[in-house]
Amino acid sequence: MVGGLDRYFQIARCYRDEGSRPDRQPEFTQVDIEMSFVDQWGIRQLVEGLLRYSWPEEKGPLPDPFPVMTYPEAMSSYGVDKPDTRFEMKITDVTAHMRTAQLGFVQEALGKPHGCVKAIRVPEGAKHIKGKVLDSMVEKIKEQYGQEVMAIAVRSDGSWKTLLVTNT
Repeated sequence: MVGGLDRYFQIARCYRDEGSRPDRQPEFTQVDIEMSFVDQWGIRQLVEGLLRYSWPEEKGPLPDPFPVMTYPEAMSSYGVDKPDTRFEMKITDVTAHMRTAQLGFVQEALGKPHGCVKAIRVPEGAKHIKGKVLDSMVEKIKEQYGQEVMAIAVRSDGSWKTLLVTNT
């Protein structure tokens, strides 16, 4: 920046010098971007432009503009800060629909302070999410929110639905 260049880009092949994790590749390509006098919108436009320029045509078009989600939206809709939005498995508040349910544990949850019922609709293609996988999802939600969570799977109209009943 001192040398009179207001922008500098570097593309480098990298190898992680750390322990492996299931959500990280050991090798990756890094784009280093240095820019002066730019705001968040300018960086987003630049990165979208770089990706559009380098995106292979056979992979199909990229959305224009890229979808954007705030941290609070991600946490309330998916329960994680890096959601996989391909499956549209959003956490939805269904408290109003469940108030008249004749299910004891639902009424118990709604009787607690801040009680509510939230659901994740699992699409038809994901019927395999049950048993240990469902238990794992519930445990992750318990870790995330640190509260009581109960899960039940209901088969309705040929699709699986998972209700997560929580006290907040």
